[in-house]
Amino acid sequence: LKLLGQIADALTGVHQQGFIHRDVKPGNIRGTTVPYLLDFGVSIERRDISSTSSQVGTGLYMPPLGDALDEHSDTFGFAIVVYEMLFGRHPFFDPLNPPTLIDETRRMTTLRLRQHDWHAPTRLRPAEVPGDLRGVDMGRLEAMFVRAFGPPQSRWPDLDMFMNALGETLLTTANQ
Repeated sequence: LKLLGQIADALTGVHQQGFIHRDVKPGNIRGTTVPYLLDFGVSIERRDISSTSSQVGTGLYMPPLGDALDEHSDTFGFAIVVYEMLFGRHPFFDPLNPPTLIDETRRMTTLRLRQHDWHAPTRLRPAEVPGDLRGVDMGRLEAMFVRAFGPPQSRWPDLDMFMNALGETLLTTANQ
């Protein structure tokens, strides 16, 4: 949680400076004691959004088709990173058979979210739940991710709120 909080703070700082990262993913986060958010090669200034393609970044971490390019695009990717850190897998795709084209990936993400056909925490088998998450209210955790992956206007208004809710959900008496 501490490392995720530091990454969330870095991303919040990027947004406060008027930039959108556009490629939040594990490969762009380095460090185990102090994490660093790297690779701003495809980042843009918020003021340039209207003249920039929304088809830039890594498809597996991009929001559904039709989402506007803004801070919510980054927070969607961040939520996927959080899910992967918690469960050791991507919430939407099989790591052995991921889609390769950005449009195909975003279309499949859109469909899976609409049909609730993703690796939702409440549908994981007990053997799929990491030991340090046993005792966590999976329904509450799932609701957090449903909100994080939902329509932009319904997503968490900022990463601090998301991280606070995540901490409250994970740090239960049963798993401390």
